[in-house]
Amino acid sequence: QGFCLGPEPGPPRQRPAPAWHPPNLRGAMSPTGERPPAAYTGMAFVKEYYSVLAKEPENVHKFYKDPSLFYRGAEGSGADEIRVEGPGNIDSEIKSRGERACRVEISSVESQESMQGGVLVLVTGYLTFAGTQERQRFTQTFFLHPQSDPYDGYFVLNDILRYVGADGAEKQPARQAPQPQAPAPAQAPSWQQPTHPPAQPPSQPPSQPAARMA
Repeated sequence: QGFCLGPEPGPPRQRPAPAWHPPNLRGAMSPTGERPPAAYTGMAFVKEYYSVLAKEPENVHKFYKDPSLFYRGAEGSGADEIRVEGPGNIDSEIKSRGERACRVEISSVESQESMQGGVLVLVTGYLTFAGTQERQRFTQTFFLHPQSDPYDGYFVLNDILRYVGADGAEKQPARQAPQPQAPAPAQAPSWQQPTHPPAQPPSQPPSQPAARMA
């Protein structure tokens, strides 16, 4: 089930942490080093990430670290329109393009455990931008890489976003126009129909037998 995130009144919150961690991850690690399930981690990350994107876009770069890759593009456009690396470049790219989503509608979140304790997260939904009020459908994939410095948690190592369709609308196949049909032949009203059977031709008189010769 989806959910929406939008701006709230009040001053922006300060976020000194350089990377993200699930709310209950600190102190929740077991002696064997077990982490929360991927579904929990993915959902907690999505709510936090898109909340910051909608309310504090100047802090989005804090989800990333130096090796992080940040790609943006549109469906069918081929190569990515944006390919940057590292939190500084990501921050500059977001600010230069004015990428501020004033409303986020999340349709689905799917998460999987991955290598070395990482979590793969796939998100679909809609973004509405403050400048144009344009509602765009998107799909976004994150790879959350585990970290131990400065604390146990995750940071976004890979981030790929694609805008899908125009104005969030799926393309529908064109419908074939119905072919015109020839009109049925008109029939005369019942009062014009003949009421008597047509006259039969007169019958021929019976032939006379030939006279016998004496």
